[in-house]
Parts: sequence; C-alpha cells; structure tokens
Amino acid sequence: MWPHLLLLLLPYAFQSASATALDDKPDVDALLGGKLPSDLGDHVPRLMGLFLGGLNSFSRQCNSIRFLDITGTVPPEIGMLCPEVLNFESNQLMAATAQDWEFMTFLTNCTRLRNLCIQANALGGVLPSSVGNLSAHLQQFIFGFNEISGKLPFGISNLVGLNVLDFPHNQFTDVLPDSIGRLNLLQQLYFNNNQFSGSLPSSLGNLTRLLVLSAGSNKFKGGLPTGLGNLQEITEADFSNNKFSAECEALSKVRHRYLISVITCCSSSDSSQNDFKALMFEFMPNGNLDSWLHPDVHDASQQLQGLTLIQRLNIAVGIADALDYLHNNCEPPIVHCDLKPSNILLNEDLVAHVGDFGLAKIISEPAAEQLINSKSSTGIRGTIGYVAPEYGEGGQVSSRGDVYSFGSVVLELFIGKAPTHDMFRDGLTLQKHAKDAFPGMLMQIVDPVLLSIEEASASSLLDGSNPMEHTSNAISSVIEVALSCSKHAPTERMCIGDAAAAIHRIRDSYVRITQK
Repeated sequence: MWPHLLLLLLPYAFQSASATALDDKPDVDALLGGKLPSDLGDHVPRLMGLFLGGLNSFSRQCNSIRFLDITGTVPPEIGMLCPEVLNFESNQLMAATAQDWEFMTFLTNCTRLRNLCIQANALGGVLPSSVGNLSAHLQQFIFGFNEISGKLPFGISNLVGLNVLDFPHNQFTDVLPDSIGRLNLLQQLYFNNNQFSGSLPSSLGNLTRLLVLSAGSNKFKGGLPTGLGNLQEITEADFSNNKFSAECEALSKVRHRYLISVITCCSSSDSSQNDFKALMFEFMPNGNLDSWLHPDVHDASQQLQGLTLIQRLNIAVGIADALDYLHNNCEPPIVHCDLKPSNILLNEDLVAHVGDFGLAKIISEPAAEQLINSKSSTGIRGTIGYVAPEYGEGGQVSSRGDVYSFGSVVLELFIGKAPTHDMFRDGLTLQKHAKDAFPGMLMQIVDPVLLSIEEASASSLLDGSNPMEHTSNAISSVIEVALSCSKHAPTERMCIGDAAAAIHRIRDSYVRITQK
C-alpha cells in the first residue's frame, strides 16, 4: 500500500487503519477521532513527512489549521517510519510511563529526522533519557504545552544540530542542565512556564547565535549570569516573573536600618488558579520620597509641608549608608539597579528606607570591577533618568551604576526637579543644569520649597546670625558630592563608601554649626 508515498498528511481524523483518499476533501462536519493504528505506515519505506497536526510549514509553533482528536499513546512502531519531519501537534496523545515513551527510543534509529514536534498534547511522565540519542542532525525539537515532569535529560545536549529547542508550559523541575551550553547552533530557546529552580546556567552565554531566549515564569534564583553579555545577536529575552524570586532572595540577605524590612512572603493561587505572589513590608506612614518632592496639588491627601534641609541631609545619609551596606558589607555584594525617589520610603520620623529589590542583582566580588567595562545586550536595568548611561550602551551591571542613580536622586532632592522634567531636553540634563550653576549660581536653582522653609526659619532668629550662609554652604557641598557621583564615565565616579562618608561630614558639620 502506497509504496512510493513521500508525504502523508492527516489533517483530519481517520475512521480506521485506512486513510481516506488524499485527493478527496473530507466533510469537516464529520470529523472523527480515535487512536493511532499500530500499522500506520506499513509499506511506506520512502515516507519523508508525517503530519498529524498541521498543514503549514514546520515552524516554532508548528502552525496548524485543523486540530485532530487523536487519543491514546503513540505506537512505538511510529518510530520505525523514519521520516524527516514528524508532527503530532495539538492532539490528545498521552504518556505516563516509560513504556508510553518507547516511540522516542525507536526514533533514535532514524538518522534523517530533522524536525520533531509533539507539542500541545497530554504527554506526561518523565522525558526519557533516550532523547539524547536522537539524530545529531535534528534541527527542531518542540515538545511544549504538555505535562512532562522531572528533570530535563542531561543528554539533550547531544543534539548539537538543533537551532530550535522549545519546551515551555510543562512541569520540568530541578536545575536547567549546564550542558545546554553545548547547543551552540541554537537560535531559539524556550523553557518558560516550568518549575526550574536554582540559577540560570552560565553556559547560556555560549549560545552566541541565540536570537530568542524565553525563561520566564520559573523558580530561578539569583541574578542573570554575566555570560549573557556574549549574546550579541539576541533580539528577544524574557525573564519575567522570576522577579519575585530575585527580590525574595535579595531581601533575605539584607538587614540594615535604612533598608525596607520584609515581614513575610506568600505565594498562592487566586480563585481562577492564577499565580498570586506578595511581599509584606513594614508599613511606612509617610509614603515615598517622590510624593514629598513632587506632591500632587490636586490631591487633598498629599498636602505635604515640604522637607527641611536637615531632613533632606538625613535622607541622603540614609540612602548612602544603605547602598554602602549593599555594595560593601553584603556577601556577595548586591546592586540595587533601580534607585529612585519612588523606591525610597519614609517612616514616621521621615527616616529613609530603600526598597523594591525586584531588579536587584547579586554579583560575585571578583567579577565586580571587571563588569564595569564589559558589555551586555540583555536590556536596560532601571528607570529612565536614574539609570546609569553605560547600561543604555550595553554596559554590565555594577555598583557604579547605583552610584550614578544615587547622584541623580541627591540632585533631585536638593534642586527639586526630576531628571525627566520637561525642561531637560536638547542636551540639557539635570547633571548639566547643576554643573552649569555650580557654585556661584547654585542657590538660584535650588528647590524653592526648601529655600522658603529655611528662609522662614532664619527670619525667626533674633541673634543676628546669618543661618542662610550655613544653608548655602551645606547645599553646595552636597551638590558637589552628587555631581561627582553622577559623572558619565563609571570609573570617574566616587565609590559609595567615600560618598557616604562625605555626606555624613556635611550633615554633622551643619548640625554642629546650627546648634551653637
């Protein structure tokens, strides 16, 4: 039967072991289902393609225009057909035991297999280790949207001819094998929506031809491996929903008076079975710094009176000390990556607490300095206006990036304008605005709310002193530190330890003088 058949397309269900004539268009209202017959393919030794799920060209999604309703297990004999393309997409094929996966072992004898798609079925159990013995010429292996569990076989790294490896929406656990870095012809790699844990393997940086990397919605911990900076061809990368794990890990390692305290973490599902994750923080009754610097005049609940100079100096001290702790006293060091006024919370005494570690990166100390000059194409970490310029140019995450953000926040704290203010365009930035005014014209650009508070306080004194001179000196000194921290070149910036010490001296000196 069909001794010269090269391509067998079964986009519609069959009624028995005999298929309907291929030239006849079946009645779409009379589609039938059933099990795959074990003798399917007998006498077709030249079969090159078997499509049971789609008529379109084989692609990442194995696009189909007609779903079948094939049920049961896959007969092992299917593996003896040895086609170039085998597409079982979007059926109800099942697997639960090693015996149910025997067809995969049979396929290991097929040296001409190029494309294998078994996605969108009900295949469960453990993916057999025999997948590592599939043809080294296999180019696309797609088995997502199933119920496959357990570890991803280490031997999958033997499939060195792969350019597409796609297995999202399964139940794979444990770590992603480091050996995956051997698949250096890969252009598309999808393993999102599984339950992988541990760290992303550093060997992903070996996949230099990669265009798409989708790793979101797993349970990975820690930061992105530095080797990802080697992926210069990548156009799409997804690490979403690993943020929660990253934030939990970062926060579990830190304890400091100027860092937000986590009371507890919870992870559950809502009534629609959607993932629900939450961090419960210590309540900060005075909101965030952004709302104090830029209150909404139309919001009656935000009728804030403005921050005094000493309050602003204390806030700057708190932020600097928090970063100094993260960079120099945590093991390993932590880079915050998203320092901005809205992430700085204020307690009942207006003491600053740095929060939101969702973009935080944990780095190893030996690599800390070399990261400053290395390149990465994994995207910008941070918020426009506060993010270090080298991140936008592909620079790797480093503590110097946080220092730049700190400088921007301090400038905003004393000048009263955000770096994204409408006035900053056509080459004018907050840093340039401050530098052009420093030192002689500086008081003309200082936050008018701050000046009005200090002038009102000075006018109430009857001792003949000139406290505004001390105010001007303190502001000038702190702006000088902020400008040093926000230089364009990372290596020209102050280290956060020196910046913290300088802010402490300025604050302490101002307190001594004004309390005499």
